[in-house]
Amino acid sequence: EEVVEVKDLEGNKTKQTIKVSNIDKTAPTVSVKYSTKEPTNQNVVVTIKAKEPLQAIDGWTLSSNEETLTKTYMENTTDEEVVVVKDIAGNETKKTIKISNIDKTAPTVSVKYSTKEPTNQNVVVTIEAKEPLQAINGWTLSSNEETLTKTYMENTTDEEVVVVKDIAGNETKKTIKISNIDKTAPTVSVKYSTKEPTNQNVVVTIEAKEPLQAINGWTLSSNEETLTKTYMENTTDEEVIVVKDIAGNETKKTIKISNIDKTAPTVSVKYSTKEPTNQNVVVTIKTSEPVQAITGWTLSSDKKTLTKTYEENTTDEEVIVVKDIAGNETKKTIKINNIDKTAPTVSVKYSTKEPTNQNVVVTIEAKEPLQAINGWTLSSNEETLTKTYMENTTDEEVIVVKDIAGNETKKTIKISNIDKTAPTVSVKYSTKEPTNQNVIVTLTTNEQVQAINGWALSQDKKQLSKEYSNNTTETITIKDLLGNGTKQTIKISNIDKTAPTVSVKYSTKEPTNQNVVVTIEAKEPLQAINGWTLSSNEETLTKTYMENTTDEEVIVVKDIAGNETKKTIKISNIDKTAPTVSVKYSTKEPTNQNVIVTLTTNEQVQAINGWALSQDKKQLSKEYSNNTTETITIKDLLGNETKQIVTINNIDKTPEQVKKVGDINENNKIDIGDILLLKRHIAYTNSTSVANKHSNWKLSDEKIKVGDLNKNGKIDIGDILKLQRFIAASNSKEVAEKHKDWLNL
Repeated sequence: EEVVEVKDLEGNKTKQTIKVSNIDKTAPTVSVKYSTKEPTNQNVVVTIKAKEPLQAIDGWTLSSNEETLTKTYMENTTDEEVVVVKDIAGNETKKTIKISNIDKTAPTVSVKYSTKEPTNQNVVVTIEAKEPLQAINGWTLSSNEETLTKTYMENTTDEEVVVVKDIAGNETKKTIKISNIDKTAPTVSVKYSTKEPTNQNVVVTIEAKEPLQAINGWTLSSNEETLTKTYMENTTDEEVIVVKDIAGNETKKTIKISNIDKTAPTVSVKYSTKEPTNQNVVVTIKTSEPVQAITGWTLSSDKKTLTKTYEENTTDEEVIVVKDIAGNETKKTIKINNIDKTAPTVSVKYSTKEPTNQNVVVTIEAKEPLQAINGWTLSSNEETLTKTYMENTTDEEVIVVKDIAGNETKKTIKISNIDKTAPTVSVKYSTKEPTNQNVIVTLTTNEQVQAINGWALSQDKKQLSKEYSNNTTETITIKDLLGNGTKQTIKISNIDKTAPTVSVKYSTKEPTNQNVVVTIEAKEPLQAINGWTLSSNEETLTKTYMENTTDEEVIVVKDIAGNETKKTIKISNIDKTAPTVSVKYSTKEPTNQNVIVTLTTNEQVQAINGWALSQDKKQLSKEYSNNTTETITIKDLLGNETKQIVTINNIDKTPEQVKKVGDINENNKIDIGDILLLKRHIAYTNSTSVANKHSNWKLSDEKIKVGDLNKNGKIDIGDILKLQRFIAASNSKEVAEKHKDWLNL
């Protein structure tokens, strides 16, 4: 609403309220909804909704509140329809309508069978369309939804009517009938013309009560229910015959023929040995089948083995005729010429029987070939055995000499004239530890030995000794009295008479307020020193000095052998003492001038921001124009620091006539506001939490002087009491007359 004030020429006023509410220039906001956008075989209802009354549209139904338009489409639109929606004021909004999901035509489908021939496999039925279909329980729908498949594992009892629906729900019916599945294996019987042993062919017949498929090598009868095969010889193994009916179902039958015999026996001859032997020779004849007995031979219980023992060689070859049960025969020739039961005649010879430090060769001779003996050498004609003895035998050795047939003769061998044993030597060192002394080496033997140049020989000639002053490695030959020698290596590597070469390093030689680490380094292991840390490789010693040494320290550094080197340690560069500071104020009396503070130190110090540093760096000065309290940190050149509090409270630059005692809030009067400021200052001073929360409650030094009415150098309850009394006396004549001193601040 708008209030308009109207004045006439005389200035009289009239107010009039103006309200305009029928202007609408805004196009209506509308939404379009479809009863469904999914494929359907039903009509589609389109609804246009607005939040204001709309004008009617031809072909559309307007609701009673005029805010909804509806239209029922019975078929798809050819193109998009543009609908102009207008509100009551005539403002318009355009909406596009498109219907393309109405389908009222039943699907065209075809049915295919994977096979219509007799089969023992499953039959797959495929229903195909040229549009998407709905799924059917028990059928598989393809990814493009245009094909349905179902696998039938057996024939259908009756015809199946399948209702095929497209996505919109239109349906087509198809009849399915399966009658060509046969998964039952055929029942067959096997007959043999004979199962008795025979030298004739055997005919095998397979019979069934349904047509069979042909089998390679078998004859199929005209009615296809019988298979026959003639076997002319035994089967090697069982034959598994796979018999299939027309649908491919199979039954397996095993055929085995083992009763045909048309072959003479196969015979092998084996000798217990063909090598020369002094034992009987057993001849074994083995056959592939049972055979008849032969005079002089032993027949086994299974009649497949003949054996005979020969105690001597045969004069001529023997021809043996072996016959099987059927009379088929095989001839074999037997010849024995390797039996020898006579022991060999042998002689023994020694290369020498005199004492010697050389090897002794023993020779055994015969007049027939001999067998080799472990440790002996057999001559090329095999009639001589030789052995070289390098030392005496402990006992007599009995040598069993055998000829090729195994006949044996025993000979005793005894060697006691060889002496080739070198003396046994043990070595002892006076010490094997690192040492800076000479090392004495002592050689002890198990028998008397010859003297060696440079070595001392004991009286019993079983000990040699020598003193070494330097490291060395040498090989000594110790000989017994017969000249047998033993080499002994002497190795001296622990003599060290050289003092260690060491270097001394300081972590710093510059002035420092830190500890100084001294490191002593060598290129060989060192002994530990009390107060020093020895490294894991023992070549480094370290010590941390926390303060300067009073005098030089002489450190004796020893290597493992005890050789020593002396090193002097001197620490004078550690300074951990903070500087001493004295404070001087240009004045401590009340003043309206600046105050100069001078800090004097006992050593050179670092510059401080805001302070003037003297040329000798031992004095700092600063001019203060206001009262303050601050803590100054003074650091010497090494960083050691001293904290000094500087307090200025004697500067007063305010003209006396401006000040009024007790007027804390400076409003030129004493009132409750001044008391409030004093109470806040006391709370700030007495409570850390208050101070942290209300840092502005603290009064300045100048205002503390104005509020310190009892002149005790601080704000307290006494100052508040004096202000309260002053206000009471100022506001009441009766109080003022009774307490005249209350008006005196």
